[in-house]
Amino acid sequence: MRYLRLSLSLLTLLLIGPLYSAGESLHEKEPASEEQHSFLERYAAAPGRPAWAPLEIVWGQRSLDAALLAGLSSESPEQRARAALALGLTGAEAHRDRLAAALTDPVAEVRRVAALALCYLGDACGEVEARLTLLQGEPWQRELALVGLWRLDSPATRNFLRAVAAEQPTVIGNLTLAALRSPPWRPAYALAGEPAASPTADREQAWESLADSLVLTSDYWWHLGEYDRVCHLLEAALFFSPQRVELYGDIAWLQWSLGRDDQAIAVLKRGVVANPGDWGAEFNLGFHYFNTRRYQEALPYLQAAAEHTPTWPVPIHIYAHALEALGRIQEALHAWDLALRRFPGDTPAQRNRERLQHVLEAPSP
Repeated sequence: MRYLRLSLSLLTLLLIGPLYSAGESLHEKEPASEEQHSFLERYAAAPGRPAWAPLEIVWGQRSLDAALLAGLSSESPEQRARAALALGLTGAEAHRDRLAAALTDPVAEVRRVAALALCYLGDACGEVEARLTLLQGEPWQRELALVGLWRLDSPATRNFLRAVAAEQPTVIGNLTLAALRSPPWRPAYALAGEPAASPTADREQAWESLADSLVLTSDYWWHLGEYDRVCHLLEAALFFSPQRVELYGDIAWLQWSLGRDDQAIAVLKRGVVANPGDWGAEFNLGFHYFNTRRYQEALPYLQAAAEHTPTWPVPIHIYAHALEALGRIQEALHAWDLALRRFPGDTPAQRNRERLQHVLEAPSP
């Protein structure tokens, strides 16, 4: 489920709408409902919560504990890292000893997120690693490190935050200054009506439940115009559920909109690597190149998406338009033919094929 204002399909309509007829069908996703917004607003109004602080809608979800503790003992470093971070985000204070043991894990990523989780719980055992993460980590992990260090609230920690605020990326630096003006706050319990997972949730269900909650929370910051924080939450969702191809596209669109094209491309390439053979991941990257008029770079990704899209003709359409933009008219015609074979009654494909046929048949000037 996605709650951002602009889904991949809607972005396609907005950015390249003139290429399509008014009758073309696009599969727009539903934004957050009024009920979900009301749910988020109740968290935003929690007593004592500073306005900049996270909306911790997974805090107190004890139904996940069994799955998370099993994950912490997994042979997979990826599973152990997810479980460690989740125990912090859900406020599993009864399991601090297990998280402290994870600080000696042989894998650096597990140690890093276990430290973030401990600080998130207000435990200084993770402070050294959290400080390093605030200085060197990915932006979404820096925000978690900041929240955790703020919760420790020791004079030494506050002095550290003051000293490094100016060195941080703008959004993290601003959040650091906000934290220094705020008393530390942690939710005492989850609010009634939380979207809890099943008491018998297995690990995969736990990851999906956490990712759902993080994506939902991002909608709150979207409405406040805090787009970097939206990206942080979606990156955290991908940490738990890297197969959510649409989230790479959402993050990339925001990064591009903020003037960070290199970061947008890097995110989309991560999506392709993390989801080999997924036509949606290929389309995300190809469409970004197409939208920024890098047609040659777009072509292999659009071709892969065009060949494998099961029910949506738009990837074939974009592939055909890219071929035309490169002057490869005959190949573009073949692409429109592919669209018509796969999707009989595809009116935009029929009209574009006829248009290109006229181009080919027109006498040379």
